[in-house]
Amino acid sequence: MFEFFGNIFYLLLLGLILVITYITVRNAWSKEILSKQPNALIWNNSLIILGIILFIITFYIFSWIAGVTTIILSFIVYIFVSRKIVKEIETNIFNSAKKEQKK
Repeated sequence: MFEFFGNIFYLLLLGLILVITYITVRNAWSKEILSKQPNALIWNNSLIILGIILFIITFYIFSWIAGVTTIILSFIVYIFVSRKIVKEIETNIFNSAKKEQKK
């Protein structure tokens, strides 16, 4: 049932999907994306499309269990990266508020 974990092609595909997930989530809060620069949006959107294609390939080549497992693992990466970004944003806000109070 979970023999796809022993397949090196699946593990490489999973690693690539998780790296793409990390990059797209991290880039979603970059200054370039937030200011809607065209090149940054094109690259981030193309990475998202590539990730979706790789998900479809995972479902097609391997079983639906492998696809669901890949989606769950990518959500876990998404949650960890999002929490890290939120912590950085909160730290920046608190530090700027402390600087304004000292003035």
